[in-house]
Amino acid sequence: VKFDKEIDAEKLRESIIKTVDAHPYIKTRIVLSDDGTLKQHRNDDAEIDEIEIIKVDSISDEEIMKNDIKAFSLDDEQLFRFKIYDTADEIILFSDFHHLITDGASQGILFEDIGKAYDNEDIEKEIVDGYVYSLIESDLQNSERYKVAKKFFDDKLSQEIDSTVLTPDLNGDPEDGLVKFVYSRLDIGKIDDFCLKHSIGHNSLVMSAMILSLNKFTYSDETLITTIFNGRTNPNYYNTQGFLVKTLPLIIKHENRQQTIGKFLKSVDKTWIDSINNSIYPYTHIAEEYQLKPEIFYSYNEGSGSESLVLNGKDYENYELSDATEDTEYKIDISVLKQETTLDIGISYNDQLYSEDYVKTFLASIETVLNQFLENDVETFRICDVELETTKEAPSFIPLDNPFIHKRFEAQVESKGDEIALVSDGKEYTYRELDELSNRVANGLIKHGVEPKHNILIMLPRTVDLIASIIGILKAGCGFIPIDLEYPKDRIEYIYENSEADYIISNETFE
Repeated sequence: VKFDKEIDAEKLRESIIKTVDAHPYIKTRIVLSDDGTLKQHRNDDAEIDEIEIIKVDSISDEEIMKNDIKAFSLDDEQLFRFKIYDTADEIILFSDFHHLITDGASQGILFEDIGKAYDNEDIEKEIVDGYVYSLIESDLQNSERYKVAKKFFDDKLSQEIDSTVLTPDLNGDPEDGLVKFVYSRLDIGKIDDFCLKHSIGHNSLVMSAMILSLNKFTYSDETLITTIFNGRTNPNYYNTQGFLVKTLPLIIKHENRQQTIGKFLKSVDKTWIDSINNSIYPYTHIAEEYQLKPEIFYSYNEGSGSESLVLNGKDYENYELSDATEDTEYKIDISVLKQETTLDIGISYNDQLYSEDYVKTFLASIETVLNQFLENDVETFRICDVELETTKEAPSFIPLDNPFIHKRFEAQVESKGDEIALVSDGKEYTYRELDELSNRVANGLIKHGVEPKHNILIMLPRTVDLIASIIGILKAGCGFIPIDLEYPKDRIEYIYENSEADYIISNETFE
């Protein structure tokens, strides 16, 4: 947080100390017990590490990152740190917290109370502190409610639904990728009116638009994504310091595409509320029992998107230090931020798996679907009426002398045989080389008894073999059905069972 020079650095330090003392849970430390296990140790009366006030002419964010961002030790040491830089032009407060002791909402409470302490106001005592909250959560594991929650997720996941994957359009190594971000900002006016009229939350509305967009992109009526909520449905937890955030699997199915959007919105909203009400069953147990591999993460927040600090009646925004090496365990991370006048939808993605244009297309589809909700009568507008693109004019078609793709390819071989047709895995292939590979495929199919008009299922990675197989199948007079190997098992089975395929081309063995 950057303040102007009217802020007293010493008074700010004292305000932080007073606030930490009012929320002793964040003083907790991790210790090694006699039996060799790591446990949280309550340490309410401990004095916190010194909060340094460093006087410098100036300091950049990059220098602060280099000097102050480092891993926390879990060997009986403090799990948070503050430092104040007193420069010639401003006062800078650096803070860092381990996720074991706090979450976003808790940090917001902490900064609010630092502001109160600075302005000599009383800090409201926690109704339930982090220790009591932990004991309550532990006791719930032996309750009937816990068993009901387990059954809720068992019923949802017993049909072997796989995590939804937005199929990558790039074939890079995700380990080499950088996390990139795109976002869209929408006016909140019509959205507010819609939510008020139909008694639905903003989160459920946007979530529904996102789910239908995913369904269109993945050709599936089932969705399994990972999401979170702040864990503060109990009003006694509103100012509790601790990590209360709950991770949830969200499973949405809609087998009837004639269903109205109104009913779909209500079903999504109900599923969301039911998932929250059963969140006492830990996501870690669910993921382990059903071997869930999170692919898409969705989150919804309200407010400024950062924890601001109000001192002397002035609002100072808290921003996060980050760099391009940021990592994510999800292929796609969708974040929604509702502010006073806007609704921001952002997508973080790995640039080795997805191109910017592809992600922007997906983001635009969410916005398009959302606008269709707002502009139509949701009691008559159906799922099957939803479109991903509503602005483009219908394409015009020009008759071709030879409409067959493989014949047009052969014409290219004749005229550009030695020119580069394809680059795969770093190797270049000319039109003539690709033609020879496709001929081998066609001849191989014919030798195996393939006849014209047979359907051939292709299950190959995105390499030269895939392109050669497509052309070869066409040369053999057959139709091809490609299956992306990234598809979940149930989607692959669905395509296979409905493809009426006579043969499969693959370089792996599939059951």
